[in-house]
Amino acid sequence: MSTPDSFLHGLPGPRPIIIGLFCAFVLTKAGRKLAAHAILGSVRKMLLRLPLRVRCAIVSRLFTLPIHIGRKVMGETTKPFGYQWESIVKANKFGHWIIPNVQAQGGLKWAEKTVGDADLILFYIHGGAFTIGDSLMYMPSYLYFIEQLAKVHNIKARVFTVEYGLVPEAHWPQPRQDVEEAYSYLIRDLNVNPAKVIFAGDSAGGNLTATTLLSIRDQLRSGSVVSLSSIARLPLPMPRGGILISPWCDLESSSPTYVSNYITDCLPITVNKRHTFYHPNAANLSKAEEDEWIRNPDVSPLYGNYEGVCPLMVTFGGLEVFQHEIETLIQKLQKDGVDVDVLSRPDSPHIWIIEPFLAPNLKVWAEGMNKMITWCAERIRQ
Repeated sequence: MSTPDSFLHGLPGPRPIIIGLFCAFVLTKAGRKLAAHAILGSVRKMLLRLPLRVRCAIVSRLFTLPIHIGRKVMGETTKPFGYQWESIVKANKFGHWIIPNVQAQGGLKWAEKTVGDADLILFYIHGGAFTIGDSLMYMPSYLYFIEQLAKVHNIKARVFTVEYGLVPEAHWPQPRQDVEEAYSYLIRDLNVNPAKVIFAGDSAGGNLTATTLLSIRDQLRSGSVVSLSSIARLPLPMPRGGILISPWCDLESSSPTYVSNYITDCLPITVNKRHTFYHPNAANLSKAEEDEWIRNPDVSPLYGNYEGVCPLMVTFGGLEVFQHEIETLIQKLQKDGVDVDVLSRPDSPHIWIIEPFLAPNLKVWAEGMNKMITWCAERIRQ
């Protein structure tokens, strides 16, 4: 299998940096866009040649920075570039649509008007420890997802990437409520068929994927909106499926892989730490209140009951600190009767399937993406 070139997105020739520099200084605005695409794409590809342990150490360092600096660094290093912007349109406060050439087609108005033409909509919730990250941080994966579904499976796909409140500006349960509002935008405002929607999220976004699916399941069971929901209307429908990518499923880091995998992963999370920063009033919680909160399935989905939840795929790496709790979650899903598929690699760290920078190499990333894409195609065609 050839290595995908989603970074350069089809640029011909062996020397894209030289081409890019020429276009930047000689040609038009379109040439400068080509230059940005060629130069930045090539630089990002070259960074993938660093040893995996070095790349993990770089990301680990990012999470130790003050939040405002971490956001800026992550934003600058993962933001879209060049032609990628032509496939992005902002959808009010809810997030972004990723559709090839959407700007030339007519922007948001066209995207919303033609939403029924899509066979599949990936509803994606980004990670970032509830503090950093944004909805456009995985553009190579989003574009590859859309391209491969069309090319290999003859499925017209779009990606909707969710924006949600981050700590310290927002605390639990607002991020999950924001995700529900974004899903409501698809279902209620645009009348999207839920059978065309697949949820997905990584890390903190995997947490929100799981907690949102549990909230939807509870709403459907009760026949009305559950108390934690911000949407005072009839229940939202269950989507066709969900993908949990290295989900942060327990906010109490007590499992053994926080020790055994600490030096191999990209997350600088130490063992026996409670991440109460996610609570809006953490400083005033008693020990008993903290115990109850940390084990609330709306906070730590490891403690949820998943009966009645849609089919799921769970992906993780054998080098990540979340490994043990994710394996425990998979056992719980199976016990609760969920149709669950598992994709893991013993040689990979956190979120390797969605972030090429954290995969052992581009071939491994593409193989993982292709398996995830095939799973989505099979769900939609059932």
